[in-house]
Amino acid sequence: IIIRVSGVRIPEPLPAFFHFTDGVFFCPEAATIPHLPARAQIPPLASPDPGGRVSRSPFLSQISDRLDELLLRPEASVRLAPGQPPAGIIVGLSGGPDSVALLLAVRHWGQQSGRPVAAAHLNHCLREAEADADADFCRNLCAQLDVPLFTDSADPRPVARSRGQGLEEAGRHLRRAFGEDLLREHPEYRWLATGHHRDDQVETVLMRLFRGTGPEGLRGIRPVSGAWLHPMLEVDRAEIIAFLESEGQIWRTDASNLDGDNLRARLRRELLPLARGIFGPGCTEGPARLAALLDDDLALLETLTA
Repeated sequence: IIIRVSGVRIPEPLPAFFHFTDGVFFCPEAATIPHLPARAQIPPLASPDPGGRVSRSPFLSQISDRLDELLLRPEASVRLAPGQPPAGIIVGLSGGPDSVALLLAVRHWGQQSGRPVAAAHLNHCLREAEADADADFCRNLCAQLDVPLFTDSADPRPVARSRGQGLEEAGRHLRRAFGEDLLREHPEYRWLATGHHRDDQVETVLMRLFRGTGPEGLRGIRPVSGAWLHPMLEVDRAEIIAFLESEGQIWRTDASNLDGDNLRARLRRELLPLARGIFGPGCTEGPARLAALLDDDLALLETLTA
């Protein structure tokens, strides 16, 4: 494999006489190698045009491989009619770190598989200027990545009142309806993907446990649920942030996810730090592992009884 650095062709892996410091390859023995300068500056990974950069992050490969695995499952493959051309995925994009990382990973998957990829952003109009800035960010990001973006707006407050739900649940209902409408209108896409990760899974399992549930509820967020794919359930938020920082990719922050008074925000802010203080920092892996084991067991049971 040959890489090009500022017009200099260098074999990879790099020979032992190369050193890398502060974004610069340095070769103290360059004088002995024809046509090779002593210093070769590489462009920063966070280039102004994210759509043009090439990343070989293991995170991208991990999520891309996970998508391939999920799409082979019967509950996902059933959405493809015999003889139908390879179908694509629409990514739910809020502008937050989880959905931005997912979009980059699904775009990588699309480039590898030749399948279409798009994004969808629904503005809930709850945070006024901040919500508009989120929408602008999503438009700019998708333009840079050359990914089609579907947008719409829907206020969850009337839905919450009419359905007797909280704003979070009403917003989720609207996003699901928006995404499923897009699949009906654009048959070249057959699945929707969201950026739920292991921390979300832990919160979901704990909330259901305390409210009261059985094995089905303790499955938590299913990796495949109808048209919905959740390929990041095996990575946690810290891994997602580390990936974005390594790519130089910015994201938007919704303060209500941290200081809101909804149940999930309170569990994240109050209960989980207490649990980590009592049981240790790795204690939250248990609920996620329980969900994965139950999902495997019940999936097998469903297959055997079908």
